[in-house]
Amino acid sequence: MARRHVSVLGGGPGGLFAARLLALRHPDWTIKLFERLQPTDTFGFGVGLSAAALSSIRAVDPQSCEQILAHAIEFSSGKFDLPSGSVEIPGFHSGIAVGRTALLAALVQTARDAGVEVNFGSSHTAQALSAESDLVVAADGVSSSTRERYNEAFGPEITLGRGRYIWCGSEAPLDGTVFMPVHTPAGTFTTHAYPYAPGRSTFVIETDEQTLQNAGFDTRDIRSGRPDDGTLTFLSEQFQPLLQGHKFIGNKSWWFQFRNLSCRRWSHENIVLLGDAAATADPSLGSGTKLAMESAIALADALETWGERPLAEALDAFEQTRRPAIGRFQGWAGRSQLWWDSFPQRLHLGPARIAVAYLSRTGAVPLESALTTSEAIMRTAAAEWAGVDAADIPTDNFVDWVLGRPLHTDRLHTETRIVDATADVSQRLVVTSADPWDSAGDAVVERVRECVRSDGRPVLLTGGADRDSLLDRLAVAERVRLETGATVAVTAAPDFSSDVVAGLLAGRIDLVHTQS
Repeated sequence: MARRHVSVLGGGPGGLFAARLLALRHPDWTIKLFERLQPTDTFGFGVGLSAAALSSIRAVDPQSCEQILAHAIEFSSGKFDLPSGSVEIPGFHSGIAVGRTALLAALVQTARDAGVEVNFGSSHTAQALSAESDLVVAADGVSSSTRERYNEAFGPEITLGRGRYIWCGSEAPLDGTVFMPVHTPAGTFTTHAYPYAPGRSTFVIETDEQTLQNAGFDTRDIRSGRPDDGTLTFLSEQFQPLLQGHKFIGNKSWWFQFRNLSCRRWSHENIVLLGDAAATADPSLGSGTKLAMESAIALADALETWGERPLAEALDAFEQTRRPAIGRFQGWAGRSQLWWDSFPQRLHLGPARIAVAYLSRTGAVPLESALTTSEAIMRTAAAEWAGVDAADIPTDNFVDWVLGRPLHTDRLHTETRIVDATADVSQRLVVTSADPWDSAGDAVVERVRECVRSDGRPVLLTGGADRDSLLDRLAVAERVRLETGATVAVTAAPDFSSDVVAGLLAGRIDLVHTQS
């Protein structure tokens, strides 16, 4: 293969790992990486890597994997610490957490060990580098200047999350992941927290803009992303039960709106986007670093055939191979983002039922897996939902048992949770949106609200027969139940009875109509 000159823009995990892999596999190539910031300018605290991500990294580069593990800590516990009580989620986390600065330092060293020329404090553009390089890998982040420069070619679509989040750290020791909401007179703040080094923990805290306004923060600063001097002091006071006398530490800790990004294409001429420059996934799945590094592996694999076929074909192969996995994660992350944005509305549920709602929020964890890894939680949630003792729940045929429970309300009595096509309902409404809180969701809620005022019969939400459509209906149904008090049924194919059962236990629906 001919000698190549490859330039990488961006010194994040994706860019550094891609540069190293290309240097290892093609020692005769010239690989240069350019990062505009100095190493000391890195922001953030801990990041996570799943066991699956570590396995992928180890398979192609054992040395980098060992370097990462040398700076990481492992933990498996996770829990919800709620006003109504706590619930442990066994086997919650099978990967590691590592400080972002330590991770980047390890990847810089391994890249240099492989022969990559790493340049910090060096501002370059993809346009300039493309003239002197055979390939430019633009791993320049969600605010990618490369993507912006070639906007028409890449075709980005960006939507903003409704909530606000801030990333900070603390010296408070944690044993594992903690999800904890705190009620204040202004509203609810919820943290996702976990340890990433001895005596160091990372906290992502979420809320909505109205709560921030109620708390007295300058909303002009909130919208611009500028920090408010009182933010960390205020939050440290609210989360003292978890901080145990410690305070929050900031590092560019601003109230962000997450940018959900996808692109029509990932390559243009001899430039290819990588990591957050090409696609993002809400951080509540903890998958940003994983996606970037696994994309680096896929890119290096696709470029193995460069020379046997044109660069454009190799980059197309990279995109065709990697896009399905990215799309799948983005789908899960989108559902997770919507769930967390509306999390305070679920706090009337008991801890076990909230845990079930959490485990089933994306559709990525099958009910059968939750029954295996979190049987006690599932049984407790089912007992609370059905109003029985946990000892009365059968070990086998859990799904059938749940679906066979009766429903008794002031106006409705059913022998099971399954209703047939002749069921007497007040409205049959078609769900067309994956977002329960968009204008289509608003319209469904208003129509149901009108029904509830004059009619106590159930409403039936229907739509496509595929699983994604069912998950959309379940999410919209939950909002309808929460905001109108209506009895809600959804249509569902028999193959998806496990999703229906999760929806019942999580408080998303009351009944199901089996869809042929």
